Amino acid sequence: MFSQKNTLLLTLIFSLFLALNCAVSQDIPKEIDPNSIEGEWTREGIENGHKDKYIFTFAKDKSGKIIGYADSYRDSFKYPRQKFFDIVYKEPEIEFNSNPEANIMYKGTFDLEKQILTGKLYFSDGTTMDFNFKRTGATRSANPDDYVYNKPEDTGDGLSTADITSVNMDKERLIKAVKSTMDGKYGELNSLLVLKGGELVLEEYFNGYKKDDLIGLQSVTKSITSILTGIAIDQKLIEDTGVKVIDYFPEYADVFSPEWEKITLQHFLSMSAGLKWTQEEQDKNLEENDFILDVLEKEPVHEPGTKFDYINANLAVFPGIIKKAAGIHADEFAVKYLFDPLGISDFDWEHKRQSGYPLCSGSLCLRPRDMAKIGLLMLNEGKWNNKQVISSEWIRKSTTKQVENEDYGYLWWLVSRKIDGNEVKGYFANGWGSQFIIVVPGFELVMVTTGNNMSNGKHMAPFQMLTQYILKAVR
Repeated sequence: MFSQKNTLLLTLIFSLFLALNCAVSQDIPKEIDPNSIEGEWTREGIENGHKDKYIFTFAKDKSGKIIGYADSYRDSFKYPRQKFFDIVYKEPEIEFNSNPEANIMYKGTFDLEKQILTGKLYFSDGTTMDFNFKRTGATRSANPDDYVYNKPEDTGDGLSTADITSVNMDKERLIKAVKSTMDGKYGELNSLLVLKGGELVLEEYFNGYKKDDLIGLQSVTKSITSILTGIAIDQKLIEDTGVKVIDYFPEYADVFSPEWEKITLQHFLSMSAGLKWTQEEQDKNLEENDFILDVLEKEPVHEPGTKFDYINANLAVFPGIIKKAAGIHADEFAVKYLFDPLGISDFDWEHKRQSGYPLCSGSLCLRPRDMAKIGLLMLNEGKWNNKQVISSEWIRKSTTKQVENEDYGYLWWLVSRKIDGNEVKGYFANGWGSQFIIVVPGFELVMVTTGNNMSNGKHMAPFQMLTQYILKAVR
C-alpha cells in the first residue's frame, strides 16, 4: 500500500511540469536555528528497489511570511520542484496544499526539541498516508535585503574564481541583479553564474539549490550535441556538414523518400531539414521503440535549408550518426572528448534513453558550474587550458546565422542587444524553463542561469537581467 501511494506522490505531487532535474547534493549546512522551522526537512527510504528522497524546505519571504516547496528524488532523477500553497502555520502545527490540481493536503506537527516533523498526506479520495521528516539542513534567507556578496569558492574543479572588483565590473549592479532575482523579478531562477575574462566572479543559488545539484538542461543539450558533432568532424569521423544523413542509415534504405537525397547534416544542425511533424507526433517520438526510424520515415515538405522549423524530434538522428561514426554512444563520446578534458565528472544522460542511444534533444543533466565551463570553452574559441578541444572554425560556424528566417546557427541561438547605444552581439544555449548558457565575446562574458520558469511566462526573463544589469556592469 505504501509503495502505491509513493508512486502516486511521484507522479502527482512533483510532476506538474516537464522540467528535468536530476541529482541532489549531499552537503548539509551546519548552521541551523533549532528554534525555527526554517530549513530542510528530509524523508528517505527504499521502495521497490529505488531510493526515494523527499525534502520539504521552509523559509520566510521579505514580509516574514512562511513559504515552502518540495523536492523529490528517485535514484539519480530529480523531479521538478513543487511549491506549497495556502500555508497555515500555527506553532507547532502546519498545513498546506501540496498540489492544487490533485487536491492533496499535508498536515503536520513540528517537534523542535526532537527536530522532527510528523504528519499525513490527505488525498482527494479520502485516504491518507503517514509522511514524516527529520531536520537535515539550513537554507539561506529568502529576503533580498539580507544578501551579501562573496567571491565564488575555488573548488578545484578547473574554474578560476575572482572577486568582482578585480575584473573591473560594477559590483553594485551585480548585487542588484541578485537581489532582483531573489525578489522574483525574473520568475523562479535557481542559479546565476557570471564569468568575466575567464574568471567566475558571481555564483549564487536560490530556492534551496546548491552548487553540486545536477540540473536538467532541457534543450541546452542540443547545443552540447552541436559541440560533439564538431569534435567528430575535427577528428574526420564525419566528413563535413554536407554529408547526406541517409548515408549513415543504409539499414533503413527502404523507408526513405527520394527527397531525402537532398537532406544533409547541416540541415539538421540548422533546424531546416524541412520535415513535417505535428506536436502529437513529436511527443510520441519520445516513446517510440525506434526514435531514429521515426524521423527517417518523415516526408520533407519544404526545400531543405530554406525554412527554420524548431523540431525536437529531429535531434534523434544525432545519437545514431555519432554511434555510426565513432563506434561509441554520444554520451561515451562526450566523456572521452569533451567532459574529461573540461574536468566534468558528474552528469546524467539516462532519461528517455532508447536502445542505448541517449536523447540529444534535451535529457542531459549537468551542474551549473559545468555549464559555465561549456560557455567558457565557446568563449575561448574551443580551447581549454591552452588545449584545443574543438576547432575555432566550428565555434565560428555554429555561432553564425545559418538559415534565412531565424537567428540560429548550428543548434546555438544568436542574440543582439543595444547597450548605451551600441550593438552587442552574442549567442546562447537555450533550455526550457530558463536553462541558459549565454556567451558575449565582445565583453569576454559568460552568464549561466537555471530555473523553473516553465509555465509562468518568464522563460526569457534572464535576458532582461543581462541587459539591465550584467552587461552594464562591464566597465
